[in-house]
Amino acid sequence: MIRRLARLALALWAAGSVALAGVLLAQHPFAEPTLESARAALARAVAATATPGFVSTRLAAAVAAEAPLDVALYLELARERGLALPPGLVGEAGAMLAEDQGWLAEAGDCAACAWDIGSCRTLAELGYCALPLEPRRWAT
Repeated sequence: MIRRLARLALALWAAGSVALAGVLLAQHPFAEPTLESARAALARAVAATATPGFVSTRLAAAVAAEAPLDVALYLELARERGLALPPGLVGEAGAMLAEDQGWLAEAGDCAACAWDIGSCRTLAELGYCALPLEPRRWAT
């Protein structure tokens, strides 16, 4: 008798959990089958978060940390959203990117990545700098 009640309780608990998960997923914006609704939900979330103060604070931190990939990301976000950032900060960020993205700097980064695979900054850099040399390293 107790086992039957226990099994019934577990079955009801499982059925309730599945029903609740179904209700929650049906109301989630990314669970809708249309790509447009997912894009709209993402755009609303970015618009609510990406304020000029938020982006300028993060951009200043990225410039101070000398993280060019983050700097490029925040500048692109500000450009796409039409955010007005402090001109001095944008100038610093632009100078940092110009210094980092020159062909000589990229060649040095690629050589460092080819020498030590742990220093690769992106997957693309790993693919075109380090991987072509990997078979030669293991052959010796």
